[in-house]
Amino acid sequence: MLQDLPREEVTRLLGSWSQPKGSAEAYEWFRPKGEQRFWPKYVWKGYIPPKYSFTTWQAVKGRLMTRDRLTFLDIDRLCPLCALEPESVSHLYFKCVKTKFVWQGIKLWLGIRRPLTTIPSAIKWMARENFGSAVKKRAKWIALAALVSLIWRGRNALIFDETPFDPERLLFQIKRITYSVLYSMFSDDLVVSALRG
Repeated sequence: MLQDLPREEVTRLLGSWSQPKGSAEAYEWFRPKGEQRFWPKYVWKGYIPPKYSFTTWQAVKGRLMTRDRLTFLDIDRLCPLCALEPESVSHLYFKCVKTKFVWQGIKLWLGIRRPLTTIPSAIKWMARENFGSAVKKRAKWIALAALVSLIWRGRNALIFDETPFDPERLLFQIKRITYSVLYSMFSDDLVVSALRG
């Protein structure tokens, strides 16, 4: 980086970096400038259990090992839940008939009317539409992270343990986790009045 600049410019930069607050300027100069990521502050919230945030983080980054990413293995590429289309993150979370039921149940429960098509777009929309009571706001974030994580776990349980994927049970588990976290932060009456249904 510095070798590409004229000698006078390098001398000037090094001189300015040896002044007070120069290390901060040097850091900013060398720090890689990439795209600004909107999602970390919404995925990594203190009240969301880390195991759910972790899976959501992997999904947002495109790091879940869905079958479309396992090209080096000689395996069936169809979705293990519905066996109708090739498995990808997009299919698993938004197009699979079994997981659509779970999304619809959570959206109905939390009053989300917008169609959600990707995990990053769901996070962006929830961040933009983050209004209502504190209980309802937190419920949406907890439920989103739990949904992403539990669908992934349910998919893996089906593949590796041959445990049937039960969308109704999954919906119940997401609600139970959400209520459990909320009850640890708010009074019972407040939670119940905010989340009727």
